[in-house]
Amino acid sequence: EVIKGQAHSSFTIPKALLQQAIPLRAMGVLQQQEHRGNSQPNMPDGLANAVKQVITLLLPVGCPDMHLVAEAAGMSTRTFQRRLGKIGTSYSILLQRTRMQLAAQRLAHTTIPVNEIAASLGYRDPANFTRAFRCKTGVSPRNYRTQVQNPP
Repeated sequence: EVIKGQAHSSFTIPKALLQQAIPLRAMGVLQQQEHRGNSQPNMPDGLANAVKQVITLLLPVGCPDMHLVAEAAGMSTRTFQRRLGKIGTSYSILLQRTRMQLAAQRLAHTTIPVNEIAASLGYRDPANFTRAFRCKTGVSPRNYRTQVQNPP
């Protein structure tokens, strides 16, 4: 449902839609880094996947605010935070993981320039994207693309 003609536009996402999986493949270096550097147990599919789906849908229009995602999930912001805490994660962690998974996928399978990928993931400055990607994977986005698209 899209609501127009007000001070702002909004939309409603049914909870059933939030529970459907969006296939995202963790790519090479990114997947290795997550397994090595992640001391958290794997999260249950439900809420974490639903949040990742909403983030994925909202990233093209900017970095999605936690309050907006909580509202889309039909919860208050505080309830949303508590439920994420119960499964051992936070909104910022899910946002970062989703961004990095999408970045790895786009770098591996497209020729979209790095600065456009950064913008599509909600980064205002491509340098911030490059720094975050390097921190997570150990290589720059350009080097990651080269390694994945041209394996030795």
